[in-house]
Amino acid sequence: MENSISSLYEKYFDDIYSNISHEGLEISKKVVELENKLIPTLSKEQKKLLDQINKYENDRIDLITKETFKFAYSLATNLILESLKNYNEKNN
Repeated sequence: MENSISSLYEKYFDDIYSNISHEGLEISKKVVELENKLIPTLSKEQKKLLDQINKYENDRIDLITKETFKFAYSLATNLILESLKNYNEKNN
């Protein structure tokens, strides 16, 4: 089952990330603006460290997003099953 949910996540990956809210876009703009101010002040070593930090942060966000998707999918499925069970109990 987990492989099926992971497959769905991979299938809809682009759709998930293309539906970023206005608030999310504004936060992203602020991050880019601050990075553009910070990067010119850094040494090569510091830039390399920042790149590594950003890579790990992106990996972490991707993992959290995938885990959130799997949890939300399972929760939605459980809610549907519970609703069907309640419906069947009322109509039997």
